[in-house]
Amino acid sequence: MMALLGGSYWMRGYIYGRYRDKNMITLQTEYRFPLFWRFGAVGFVGAGDVASRYDKFRFNSFKYTFGFGIQFMFDLQEKINARLDIGFGENGKSCIYVMVLEAF
Repeated sequence: MMALLGGSYWMRGYIYGRYRDKNMITLQTEYRFPLFWRFGAVGFVGAGDVASRYDKFRFNSFKYTFGFGIQFMFDLQEKINARLDIGFGENGKSCIYVMVLEAF
């Protein structure tokens, strides 16, 4: 099993498994806020990388991502959201994610 960087949970903006190795470090955050009725929005940023050993990580080689999305709460009691996010990685490449529940 390799650590996989990318996808809807780790570093949105890269295709799932775009980067893989034995170890992974990621730091990501998102800010969610209501818009109107059951709609909300989200903005997110992340940084991370993979390496064969922990002493091989270098901050200058980290990958970065950012993006935004819109969500619709279709179950008020359970607070379940349907989401549409777009994440941007290096060189302006982007990925679109459609999810139910939260990214993390």
